[in-house]
Amino acid sequence: HNGGCVAHENCTCEFSGSVYKTGQSVVTNCKICTCRGGEWSCIDEACSGVCEVFGNGQYHTFDSKWYRYDGHCQYTLVKDAGSTGKFAVKTESVPCCDESLTCSRAISVELLGAVTLMLSDMKVTETSHTGGALLAEPLYSIQTVGLYIIISVPSLGITVIWDKHTRVTIQLEPQWRGQVLGLCGNFDGKVTNDLLTSSSSEVFSVLDFGNSWKTATPPCSDVTHETFPCERHSYCAAWAQRRCMILRSDTFIDCHLKVDPEPYYQA
Repeated sequence: HNGGCVAHENCTCEFSGSVYKTGQSVVTNCKICTCRGGEWSCIDEACSGVCEVFGNGQYHTFDSKWYRYDGHCQYTLVKDAGSTGKFAVKTESVPCCDESLTCSRAISVELLGAVTLMLSDMKVTETSHTGGALLAEPLYSIQTVGLYIIISVPSLGITVIWDKHTRVTIQLEPQWRGQVLGLCGNFDGKVTNDLLTSSSSEVFSVLDFGNSWKTATPPCSDVTHETFPCERHSYCAAWAQRRCMILRSDTFIDCHLKVDPEPYYQA
């Protein structure tokens, strides 16, 4: 180590460009890994799930599946799979200029049948429902942190982060593993079965999958084909490549070990 000899049990380990001594641990990909004699020893750890939606229909599910779907109806991003209807998060794209371009998203967060929070026009509006659950204490909190509005629901283990435009991130605590459905997938740790429709059928077509999660109201047509902006206009593709090339550049090279820039560049 550092040009000198050390006992085998004192050998260091390396992770993401950093060196760790024997006994030190890192947490990554739902595992706790401890350095032992130059090798990592890992155990599984229950961890939160994160689903992201951004741009013109770019989705990254709880189980890390990437896909594109850009319908202009209201859709269920995630809801609990039980019959009690504890929560649901729905989204609707708001088009602008070229009607096929999404300039913002309206987000609906439904909680315990008691409260619906509408995130649109850069603000949050609350609607209370009669007959909903009686609440002994505040159900949620709202914070503005930089560009983002953060809605936390500690009792349900849900956090919704919205940039007031097209990006929404949903974080679920581990107790929801395998207990949710929607465009964000089922959070069961398997990327291969995320395209599960609202009727519990596993499909291969993203269009069939996305259309199935369209809400009943307001009425809206299915998406039958999709053409994204960079595919419609070659000048858009060239412009986007120039603007987004910085993600691949040395400017962010230290970040590339932590976050793969390629899916974001391709988006």
